[in-house]
Amino acid sequence: MTEDHYHCNTCNIDTESAEEVCADCGNIMEWVEIEAEEDEEDEDQTTLEKLLEDLPSHVDEDAFTAFYENDESYNEGRDLDDLVESFEEAYAGRYTSDEDFAQQLSDDLGYEISDSWPGNCIDWEYAARELMFDYWEENGYYFRNL
Repeated sequence: MTEDHYHCNTCNIDTESAEEVCADCGNIMEWVEIEAEEDEEDEDQTTLEKLLEDLPSHVDEDAFTAFYENDESYNEGRDLDDLVESFEEAYAGRYTSDEDFAQQLSDDLGYEISDSWPGNCIDWEYAARELMFDYWEENGYYFRNL
């Protein structure tokens, strides 16, 4: 996107006003087109807002936002269907800690771990650290690395 400006070669200043003479040095201003810098954060937010408007009702909006914002450069330009498919493939749920996530995943995978010995000897902090090589967390939302 370009914007029209007037430029003084002597002072090296730009102005949007249509003054033909530089107010600082009195030289004649030159009309130029300058490539306008776009506010990327606003553009990304606008893109995300547009996606959220069309998001299927079964998709958790906050979890999707965390997923999208984690790698905006990768997600930029992808269509909503592709993003939702990737989100659904990666999303593992919301948990209060890595340890809670590891315990729930263990349950979900069918491991029967009792509250008594030897189940009470499991180092869930260590198990969670190992598990997080394959997952990532954003604001309590957990996702599998794809």
